[in-house]
Amino acid sequence: MNMLTELIRPVSVGQPCTWIVIALMLGPVICGSCGPGSDTKSEGRRAKYIEFSDQGRWALQTKGEYYCRYDRRNLYCMYHLWKTSSTGDHATLTTRVTIPQDWQPPYGLEFYCSDDYVVQPERCTGEGWMACHAYPGHRFKQVLVNGQVVWEADVADEGTGQCYGVDITDYVKAGDTFELTLRVIDRVGMEVKLDGEFWYNGTYEPKEDPRWFMTHVYWGDLLVTEKFHPGRLRPWRETPSISKMRELIAEGKVPRGPQTTAALPATFTLEAPRGVAAGYPMSCGVPLPKGAVKDVRRLRLSDARGQDLAAQFDELSRWQDGSVRWALVSL
Repeated sequence: MNMLTELIRPVSVGQPCTWIVIALMLGPVICGSCGPGSDTKSEGRRAKYIEFSDQGRWALQTKGEYYCRYDRRNLYCMYHLWKTSSTGDHATLTTRVTIPQDWQPPYGLEFYCSDDYVVQPERCTGEGWMACHAYPGHRFKQVLVNGQVVWEADVADEGTGQCYGVDITDYVKAGDTFELTLRVIDRVGMEVKLDGEFWYNGTYEPKEDPRWFMTHVYWGDLLVTEKFHPGRLRPWRETPSISKMRELIAEGKVPRGPQTTAALPATFTLEAPRGVAAGYPMSCGVPLPKGAVKDVRRLRLSDARGQDLAAQFDELSRWQDGSVRWALVSL
């Protein structure tokens, strides 16, 4: 019998940070920035990146259940735990930026922003085992210049990740230093119920608190530019992992021969620095070698002690010979 084995490191049970596990298993999925800060030129327009890796220049303030981290993809993540929030809770990252004296207006601010929360009304139904909710109007992503909001979007927007541009000419002057702030804020806490909200508890036990609200917001490729034009935004830069892979390929350190597959059983390591919430569902897509598995019902998941776990296996795709290519493991 083919077997998938899970190796779980000791963690403290009861901390709500399970979704990080899924992101680690699936690997980087969000484009980010890389490399040290430098001036760039494009079509005669000068620009300067403001790097998150230069953490000494940034000041962080949080209120409520907000936490922040510098992501290995040179993104900056602001996330709220799977708990309730109050009006005014926030994560705020601030730095000082100087517009060079010889830059020509209009001046612009460009950045990448994404989050993991999208409200799609057509998916809000009273069916299924998982809870389904929609909380528009509560939590917002903001960019501020000298304390004034110059860009804002609800985390419930449909933008899953893209570059944005803002004309800040009316707020700054060449040669002057201004305060630049990135913020995620609960303008309306979860203690207030708004029109348009939706909540379905699902059949899973234990039941979730209907006022818990977790999101992750990512910022990247932040830069100021002269001669700003909203229709000519700079594209995302490569993530550090892709750049490193290019270096290894160029140095001949990446095998170029026939592909090989690992022998079964496969071992997974669960990394959860903040712990795993007791009873909370997890899922992971697993690639399988061609011809190895004909039926997902033959798969099983066991812990490091060899004890079977009550996992569910679903077929996602098949090889041309009919064997399972991808399986979804849920537990």
